[in-house]
Amino acid sequence: MSVGLSLPTISGLAINQASWLAKRYIESGDWNLCRKEAMDCNLMQIEKTASAERYLAYTVKLLKELTKDEITLLSDGNAETRRALMWLAFCRAYPLIGKFSDTVINQKFNQHDFTLSTGDWNEFLSRESHEHQEIEDIGKTSRSKAKSVLFGNLRNVGYLSSSNEIKEAVITREMAAVIGQDIRFFPVFMER
Repeated sequence: MSVGLSLPTISGLAINQASWLAKRYIESGDWNLCRKEAMDCNLMQIEKTASAERYLAYTVKLLKELTKDEITLLSDGNAETRRALMWLAFCRAYPLIGKFSDTVINQKFNQHDFTLSTGDWNEFLSRESHEHQEIEDIGKTSRSKAKSVLFGNLRNVGYLSSSNEIKEAVITREMAAVIGQDIRFFPVFMER
């Protein structure tokens, strides 16, 4: 499977830890130094070193998807802004998730259809498999895990209720100006 079609396997967006890492990156300009410092202080708060390293690597992978201005906004922003920026990073790191967010979540929201279901995910993958044959090779377990991660992260950032109702993202003007067209990844009312 191509990198652009990879699906997430790690759940969560480590929003507070990402903010700490963003601040350290602004100071040092070195992701490797940030990772070392994060491991030294057990930033991820995971007992097993291998698990902490894996989760930290995943978080840095997401952060590397953000621009310098977005990293600055993440380090200084309020909780809503930090959640939104980590959602943005997640959508960029996993283009299939980004496309789902744009073509399913955002469009449903703008059509006042606020219910997101497992069927929406399955239909999306089915449509995408016509364009990308590799999707057919994704096993049932991997599809289910990715859906679980996706729905969990949507809940984590506050864009999906426990009853699978899509909630509007609060995007500040400053953030909208910084992210530009990538506002399409968020459930917000917009003109297309």
